[in-house]
Amino acid sequence: MRIVKTFLILICFSISSNVWAISKNTESACPDPEWVCPYFGSLLGLSCTFEGVACEGKDCEGVYRGEEIEVVATGSQYSKWITRHDGVVSLEGYGLPCDLTVGPDVTQVIVPGTACAFSLITEAKLYMEHFSSNPIYPCFGFVECPCDLPE
Repeated sequence: MRIVKTFLILICFSISSNVWAISKNTESACPDPEWVCPYFGSLLGLSCTFEGVACEGKDCEGVYRGEEIEVVATGSQYSKWITRHDGVVSLEGYGLPCDLTVGPDVTQVIVPGTACAFSLITEAKLYMEHFSSNPIYPCFGFVECPCDLPE
């Protein structure tokens, strides 16, 4: 009987620690940008890296600057973003495209659903711009991924 009780206690500890680990993972929010950039880049046949341009949650309040873009989160749960960009040749959605209202050097980004992305192409560089408005995890943020231009 003592072995059965010990076994049941160990199972309870195991289950409770797994539940804590799962809840802790959901609280960790957005995926690691160092994973996001190469993963989504490879889906498009691009070599993309993360060079430190990302914000999450409260860090996105106010103006956040990437290499070629400035973003301002608006709307409830960061579902709308205003972006400013100079010298952009092209803005195009891919995979989970954003709803874009493009103006000269300014674009309004609306996240349809929980996440979206678009490519921003200048004369010299290509970027993947990722936006998230996901209250389930919760993940609210922005990631910029510079990519090598395809030859």
